[in-house]
Amino acid sequence: MVYGSDLETADSLRLFKKGLLLVDPFIKPEELPVLPAAETSGGEAGFCRSDDLVNQPCFRAGDPRVNENQGRRNQ
Repeated sequence: MVYGSDLETADSLRLFKKGLLLVDPFIKPEELPVLPAAETSGGEAGFCRSDDLVNQPCFRAGDPRVNENQGRRNQ
């Protein structure tokens, strides 16, 4: 569920312009944007397994399982 199960979560994911969701740029600017990055590896991030949220961010969404099958970039 991208939008969240409560109003606060849903509002935190919206841009409030033309029905768009908040997104962050991907690693390369020419690629499609991704969900907003989680600020911590616990709490709403739920399944986040990253030890380095700057280089391997987890994502925010209305469901913590968004990070359940998180891909890893080769370093």
